[in-house]
Amino acid sequence: MKSIMIAGVAGVGKTTMTGKLSEELCLKETDYADFMLQVLNDNSMTKDDLQTMSWEDRNSVYRQVEIYIENMFLKSSQKGIQLMENHLSIIQNGDIKTFDVNDYRRYNLAGICVLESDPNIIAQRRLSDNTRHRVVEQVELINKQQETNKVEALKVAEHYNIPLLFLDNAQNHMPIDAAKQWVESCIDLQDQRLSL
Repeated sequence: MKSIMIAGVAGVGKTTMTGKLSEELCLKETDYADFMLQVLNDNSMTKDDLQTMSWEDRNSVYRQVEIYIENMFLKSSQKGIQLMENHLSIIQNGDIKTFDVNDYRRYNLAGICVLESDPNIIAQRRLSDNTRHRVVEQVELINKQQETNKVEALKVAEHYNIPLLFLDNAQNHMPIDAAKQWVESCIDLQDQRLSL
């Protein structure tokens, strides 16, 4: 099974976008955070523990999550496309951390869609979202993380030769139609590659 990654900073609207695309296109959706919680639970840890870990220890947890994903979904004989909500970078102790481009191999990517928005809007969304444990970073840091995500997305897309889309998720207008059209084109491209 191939994955189309819906990526972006926390609070940009990945969950909403993934849910709408999944519903409209009848695609399976997975959320990296759900796998992360499972791995943390298996290790008797919480998300708070993750926030205080060193980068090396945190990276070890990420590797466990990636193996979990690989074993549960990507090695399956199931064909088709799934949507995967994920991050291209994280903020830890005020620093932006990225992942090795080879780490994305496990996701069997067919494309990456990066959602972006005005950092002020994202900060406001984070403040108003009491359904999740969110760290509220400064607007400057959110902006810097979005710029880092652009660079990382370009690297990953080039490395795996996959389509890449950047979408602006404006305050009152989620670009669902553009995203839907792009996901459909990724599915068509995947079908063409399989028929060769």
